[in-house]
Amino acid sequence: MRLLELVVGKKTRPDAVQAVREFCDINLGKGVVKCHDTPGFIANRLGVYWLTAGVNEAIKQGVSVELADAVMSRPVGIPKTGVFGLIDLVGIDLMPKLADSLLSTLPKNDPYRKLFVDHPFIHGMIKDGYTGRKGKGGFYRLNPDSKAKEKQSLTINAKKFDESQYAKSEKASGLESLSARGLKNVLTADDEGGRYAWEVLNQTLQYAASLVDEIAETVYDIDEGMKLGYNWKSGPFEMIDALGPEWFAGELKKAGMDVPKILKDVGSGTFYKIENGALQYFGTDKKYHKVARPDGVLLLSDIKLASKPVLKNGSASVWDIGDGVLCFEHTSKMNTFDDGTFEMLGKVKAFIEGNDQYNALVVYNEASNFSAGANLGLAIFMINIAMWPQVEQFIAGGQKMFMDLKYAPFPVVSAPSGLALGGGCEILLASDAVQAHAETIPASSKSALASYPVGAAARK
Repeated sequence: MRLLELVVGKKTRPDAVQAVREFCDINLGKGVVKCHDTPGFIANRLGVYWLTAGVNEAIKQGVSVELADAVMSRPVGIPKTGVFGLIDLVGIDLMPKLADSLLSTLPKNDPYRKLFVDHPFIHGMIKDGYTGRKGKGGFYRLNPDSKAKEKQSLTINAKKFDESQYAKSEKASGLESLSARGLKNVLTADDEGGRYAWEVLNQTLQYAASLVDEIAETVYDIDEGMKLGYNWKSGPFEMIDALGPEWFAGELKKAGMDVPKILKDVGSGTFYKIENGALQYFGTDKKYHKVARPDGVLLLSDIKLASKPVLKNGSASVWDIGDGVLCFEHTSKMNTFDDGTFEMLGKVKAFIEGNDQYNALVVYNEASNFSAGANLGLAIFMINIAMWPQVEQFIAGGQKMFMDLKYAPFPVVSAPSGLALGGGCEILLASDAVQAHAETIPASSKSALASYPVGAAARK
């Protein structure tokens, strides 16, 4: 994961903080978040609490592991592993160790102490070698008696574990909570998925709100910690904003739960707002503060807050990022190259050439992966119906577009992160310079590489 939590004390030299932060960011490719020296720091303090609440509520409500993971994943902006899939991934044997660590160091009045339950079935799974993906299985496993790699899931008995509790996994479907759009609609859905998601998240979000200033100085640091550490699409306070802080506080009161101070302070407002095209967060001093980016960092998400695209189609957008520079952003699925992508590349090239206002192009996006290459689904479709001229036109058109960029009369700089496969790698080779994130995986075929003369751009 990209998260690196940096503990900064009152006596820590600012130049030391800056030096470590820059090295971890630029050289290691980490997202650096400042936090306080408290148990679990930010991500594991909240993450373990969330996982514990997820297990407890599934047992309490009799929710299957399949349904729990189905609703506590993409519907609420969390990776598809959900609760039980994530525990299998990190290792079931790790969970008691994390609990022991927190219980031995947390303040006596911390809510985690009341939440924690030492379930006997967990120890039974570990004893029998069911430690998750690294063991014989976990909450999920492949049926050892089937050659078809049948997936099985565990029916939880909180008091004991037995291999007979495994049965063929059944995909959860047909519930409003699984198809609802918007976090609030998921959590208020009147079905077992919605009730489960609400009980897990209301505890988790309340806990997060109670820890502001204890584990980190700002709500922004806590949100970044969970997004970078657990790959959540939205942090706890962004989730509360999606629900409405005032509404959420009212629901906590109805449930007889304490309303954390910062939730009372924000009142009918929100934890984030846009002011003069800049993102601001609500502080413990009851004032809004601009989100400060590290020196040399420019995010497209910030540009989007204050402007509209210069050019746009269904596969790409072009943004004015200042100083006479345009940014080409892929927006197709997995940022693959299709006819729309090549069409927009041709348009932006012509636009810069015919406009004295712009003189450079950056190829960049803020998705998980820069590009997975050509749209193979489109290519396979054309092949299946023998559209050979169209296949040749698609490939030749892409190669021509890359070469046009390579020899464009203005500089082209690509800034990839994550996967840069096939065409994603080829556009890097066609660029005058590449500012690559530390975690970038470029790959292309030898034939594609041979399309480009060996030079400075290719070496980069």
